[in-house]
Amino acid sequence: MRFNTEKYQKELDRIGLSYADLAERIGIKRQTIYQCFKYPESMTFKTITKLAKALDMDPKDLLIS
Repeated sequence: MRFNTEKYQKELDRIGLSYADLAERIGIKRQTIYQCFKYPESMTFKTITKLAKALDMDPKDLLIS
């Protein structure tokens, strides 16, 4: 199970949300967001859940089986 960075990035682009805006929205550092997208295999389900909630998505929609 992996985080689908491409799908998430498309959604960020669609709504015009930057990594800095996203970080502020979920209460983590901007550098942490960059690390999540650079090394998606290291993300926890808790972080994926926070990212999904920030975009009103189901966390399962952001996973690759």
